Amino acid sequence: MAEPYNRKNIEEAARALRRAGAKVREWQAPDSWANLMQAQHRIMTKEATQSYARERARFSHLFSPIMQNAMVEGDAVNRRQYADAKKRKRVALGQLDDAWEKFDLLLAPSAKGEAPSGLGNTGDPIFNRFWTLLGTPCIALPFNTGPFGLPLSVQLIGPRGRDDQLMAWARWAEQKLA
Repeated sequence: MAEPYNRKNIEEAARALRRAGAKVREWQAPDSWANLMQAQHRIMTKEATQSYARERARFSHLFSPIMQNAMVEGDAVNRRQYADAKKRKRVALGQLDDAWEKFDLLLAPSAKGEAPSGLGNTGDPIFNRFWTLLGTPCIALPFNTGPFGLPLSVQLIGPRGRDDQLMAWARWAEQKLA
């Protein structure tokens, strides 16, 4: 789903890291991850309705329209859907644990491409939802610019609970990508 120029940017970053001594190999997320976006959204909205239940009961008029819509979506998630989403998360975590046996970190886009124009939108979170759901630490490093001269970045993803390890890799990668 990344823009073609951003896919090339990720490949260029991988080549630069390889030249700097990293062992770079491709990792393909399992096919079952296609359903993780829906799982992440269901868990996020359901848990938001639970977390903000008291505030919502008293001050619902103070929530932004986007947050109000998220709460309505969370209300619509039934127990079966929520349990299924949590199960998909557990399965994906096991699959990701298998990947950490072969990789120190993963390199991925942090966005589809350049930032959208204006201040009304931060862009599509498509490349962050997996990692948010799975609780993995992520760091976005600036690398190159897109066709309109706006910055692009690459996202480094590390194993859960190993934020310190990811920070060390990010310091190294930042120097090599500069």
